[in-house]
Amino acid sequence: MKKTYYQVLGVSRTDTADTIKKAYRKLAKENHPDLHPGDQAAEERFKEANEAWEILGDRQKRKAYDDELAETTKSKTNPNGSRKTASTVNMTEDDFNTIVNGFEDFFNPAKSAKGKEASSGPVNTEELFHQMFGFGQKKK
Repeated sequence: MKKTYYQVLGVSRTDTADTIKKAYRKLAKENHPDLHPGDQAAEERFKEANEAWEILGDRQKRKAYDDELAETTKSKTNPNGSRKTASTVNMTEDDFNTIVNGFEDFFNPAKSAKGKEASSGPVNTEELFHQMFGFGQKKK
């Protein structure tokens, strides 16, 4: 997986323009080819830092890049090129029950290891999931 420009510079998406600029300058200075003649790895890091700075150092280019990252994160691409979103994921009844059981275990720690409830939990997750997704065992 290719590094993001943020990863190249060692910063986060929420960092300020000033923080990103400082990180770029530090990397560029540390890996400048004049300081490391013949060091291909340092030259490559220098080029990556310059490429990242070209995008993240410009407000408009950074916004467009952030929008692109958000879109990539939101939906994955299938091998055939079509986008797979949360609404197209096929979930079986067993998958659903596994999720419900995980939530029940989380919200009702009094549930014993054998699956019997020692006391009623604060959240009826099975009913909640039934209402939200329309399937699963509805509790009476």
